[in-house]
Amino acid sequence: MKRLYRKKRPGFTLVEAIIAAAMFSFLLIAAIGAFVNSLTIYAGANSSRDNQQAVRNITEEIGRRAEFSQDMKVINSGGAKVLCLKPSSQRALLYFTSVVSPADYAAPDTTVRLLRKELTTAVTTCAPAIAGSPEETALNNEVGTRATGAAVVSAESVSVNVFDPTIVTTSPAPGSGGSKTYSVDLLLGVKRKGPPVSLFGSPQKFQNTLTVHVAFFGLNQ
Repeated sequence: MKRLYRKKRPGFTLVEAIIAAAMFSFLLIAAIGAFVNSLTIYAGANSSRDNQQAVRNITEEIGRRAEFSQDMKVINSGGAKVLCLKPSSQRALLYFTSVVSPADYAAPDTTVRLLRKELTTAVTTCAPAIAGSPEETALNNEVGTRATGAAVVSAESVSVNVFDPTIVTTSPAPGSGGSKTYSVDLLLGVKRKGPPVSLFGSPQKFQNTLTVHVAFFGLNQ
């Protein structure tokens, strides 16, 4: 009787297939991790760049207006600080954030905007000399309704988390003949949502922040 012999064909045993699949899985996981990490680094760099550009735009605008301001004042309204500048050839301007209470800055999903409002012709100074005068009343009304008709100064991609202006007055030495100097000492901070890279669709949180401390000098009085 003739015996039948099967020819051996090239292939993988079950053990070899399992080992190969495990090695491929490890390599795939490592590749995905490296890819996500690179995207995260790239997105983080973009966040930092957006923060720097947003701070630059805000400080340039306020600095340009403050440089030619003949009057400056910080007005406290409902726990929030409002910066009032009166450029010599323009109407008075208010700079403020879109939140009323500083505690609102801490809300993780709240987008805070820096706003600017140009005041009416009835307000010619940020610091009326006479208390209770029509000009002071007009200024207080403008501050109270400041959100109406205001323009957005900050970029859409960032949220303002610090806006703390202070007016600094430097008096000349007696007998020097110099004049007083007014400046705005501003602590400004912005934040941007985290890298938009997620394998599981987790919500983005504000986490990349930038805070600067800058001074703007106005006209000598």
